[in-house]
Amino acid sequence: MAAPTNAASEDSPCQPGAVHTWPYMHAEATIAALNAGKHVLCEARMALNAREAHAMLAASRRNPSLVAQIVPAPSPSPPARSAM
Repeated sequence: MAAPTNAASEDSPCQPGAVHTWPYMHAEATIAALNAGKHVLCEARMALNAREAHAMLAASRRNPSLVAQIVPAPSPSPPARSAM
């Protein structure tokens, strides 16, 4: 979804939707798509902060018949250990 207000609208034939925007737009696009009755795939970095993440979770819970795959960013891997 390039623009949350276009592809996420209820009139759009786009089904399902993958959120491919800058991370600062992920929450807005995901919530708009779920509220428009669209299935959503949003990958890392899914939200900028906990408030956005909780809002995305709440939107998915309000729409239990939809598939919402919201993938958080992986945690940083531990530093590699040198071979002994």
